[in-house]
Amino acid sequence: MTSSISRVFLLPVARPTFDVNRAERNLVDAIAALEGAGFEVLGPRALVMTEADVAAAVASRVAGNAAPAGNAAPAGNATQIDILFMASFCDSTPATTLFANGEFEANQVLPPVLLWSVPEPGEVGERLLLNSMCGANLAAHALVHAGRKVRHLHAAPSEQIALTALAALREGHYPTDATPPLMVGELADDEGAKKALGWLNSRVIGAIGEAPPGFTPCEKPVDSILNSFGVSTVGESIPDFFVRLKNVAPVAQHAEHERALTDQPSLAQVPVGEALTVASTTVALEEYRAQTGADAIALRCWPDFAVDLGACPCSALSRLADRGTATACERDILGSLTSLILAGLGAEPTYIVDVVDIEPEANLIRIWHCGAAATQLAVDPKNATQWLHCNRKLGVAGNFALRTGVVTLVRLDTDPKDANKLRMLLTIGESIPAENRFQGNTATLKVHDAKGLVNGLMVKGFPHHFGVAWGDLRAGLRGVAKAKQIELIEWA
Repeated sequence: MTSSISRVFLLPVARPTFDVNRAERNLVDAIAALEGAGFEVLGPRALVMTEADVAAAVASRVAGNAAPAGNAAPAGNATQIDILFMASFCDSTPATTLFANGEFEANQVLPPVLLWSVPEPGEVGERLLLNSMCGANLAAHALVHAGRKVRHLHAAPSEQIALTALAALREGHYPTDATPPLMVGELADDEGAKKALGWLNSRVIGAIGEAPPGFTPCEKPVDSILNSFGVSTVGESIPDFFVRLKNVAPVAQHAEHERALTDQPSLAQVPVGEALTVASTTVALEEYRAQTGADAIALRCWPDFAVDLGACPCSALSRLADRGTATACERDILGSLTSLILAGLGAEPTYIVDVVDIEPEANLIRIWHCGAAATQLAVDPKNATQWLHCNRKLGVAGNFALRTGVVTLVRLDTDPKDANKLRMLLTIGESIPAENRFQGNTATLKVHDAKGLVNGLMVKGFPHHFGVAWGDLRAGLRGVAKAKQIELIEWA
């Protein structure tokens, strides 16, 4: 039996590289909507964006007599809940600091954390002004893997869907935990999987730098997971890689810049200094690949490149992908393993994407990332525009729509209850003709159940990164999961 909920602890998070003014307006509207629904709203009244802000939020939680995560009332009779309001994108650090601090007793059942994301407001072709949905996805992964349940609300505070959800929450009714229908017993290509796994054995993932803080899907899994595939990693620190980059000979730098200009003349519109830095990055990555034998490269791309070098390496990752090396940003090692499995099944090239937007009534989602897609994946590969990074305003990143056709979406992730085990999320969609909705690389996908897919990513705590490959590779991936005894979650 549910009981009414009288108050919320609201944690409003954002990042200064997104549209802070809009995020602040969203927060004002969210507080008004909560108070209008009859809640007492505890917590910060300003956006939480820094370590000091997080510390102040913790103090606010105690000073306001809000129950810390370790002392929340049992789920069945909670009078207070925690809401993470994604006013814009943010990593998961604030969420885990306040809502998954490890203090609660093992036998205590906590109410779900409500992850509240807001729709993207910009015009077609603009950057992601908020990227709120992806931030919620990132927090969901961290919280679920820390033992917290989550629920998800995606709506602007003034939308009727939000007002209705908050009214229901006031009466103790959380948003649904529904996912798309599960596919069970579908045909597996055992022979194809065997060949792919044979190819995968002895492959190497180059891991440059560490995963960014608060990016739990990008953390390195336990060694036994990679070892089970015969895959190894070879690491290099960001400082060491920057030494490698700065030692690139001017003649090699300029030769690579000229090749990049020839391949994509739009590069000429990028400031030359930034383009030359990215040319050196490409050369350094190729040198690293040759020296280490890396078949895939997972690179910590930010904030270090933008802050320390004044450039973004997206286009360098794109160029390596065009040459046959699977690349991943944010030092995503399991994302790289996912890409290598896809390559073993015959996919090339692949891309690592976020799910950032939804049109639920049309069953459309949009997958996107900053601009590291291989130019082969462009709608028009000969005119795969090279431009600036959407947030950092630094070169070089691709700015083009991804091609149409059937796509496979797949992701390997550690089991939230056992870090020694893997699970695989698998589904399919169709990339349809559409403009490049967001600066960077976007595809608009028609899927079976868009609302269920996004909700499932959240409530099941899946990573924010999907591997995407063109073509239907589900049978081979089922075979891989079967051969490696990986839990397969396949959605229609």
